[in-house]
Amino acid sequence: MADVLIKSKKEQTKQRILIAIFLVVLIITLFVLWWGFLKPSTSTVYIGNTAVPKSAGDSSSQYGDVKIDFNVLESQFLKELQTFKNIAPLQKNSGRDNPFLPLEVKEEGI
Repeated sequence: MADVLIKSKKEQTKQRILIAIFLVVLIITLFVLWWGFLKPSTSTVYIGNTAVPKSAGDSSSQYGDVKIDFNVLESQFLKELQTFKNIAPLQKNSGRDNPFLPLEVKEEGI
């Protein structure tokens, strides 16, 4: 009789641990679903280097005013760059006429 009580207590603690693990997994799953799918989204518009949150009722353009800073082209870093040297074409004919055809292997008689 004592054996039956000990087994049932062990089973009860095992069930409680399994229920706790199930609840933790369930909470994590619900949080991920809420965070990924159900959370109301607010779009972010990047203007320059700053992010401006955009509400759903905003009637302006999706991307706001686009401003291009052309002063970057005048930077010292770009002036120090050098162009590539011209590469001469290959002198002898190399390769196959159609490289996509399979190679033909000549089999010799044994």
